Amino acid sequence: MSDRKRILPITTARARQLRSDMTDVERNLWSAMRGKQLEDCRFRRQHAIGAYIVDFACVERMLVIELDGGQQQDQKTYDDTRSRYLNQQG
Repeated sequence: MSDRKRILPITTARARQLRSDMTDVERNLWSAMRGKQLEDCRFRRQHAIGAYIVDFACVERMLVIELDGGQQQDQKTYDDTRSRYLNQQG
């Protein structure tokens, strides 16, 4: 059996919603990254990893990009917990 954890349907639905509600900054970055435009990496946007949804992920290179703006300053504990989890996943 695989060590991969199954993504909950509610997390997948939330990721889909976030894809359609991207911020202007996310949309601009996505236009520069999509289609392997950045270092020949294939990025996914609003990608679920476990219980978390990351802004952008290149699965092949195990790279995550998170854009945290001013509205997320109160989320330091959440961000730290998410970062620890993602680091544990590699």
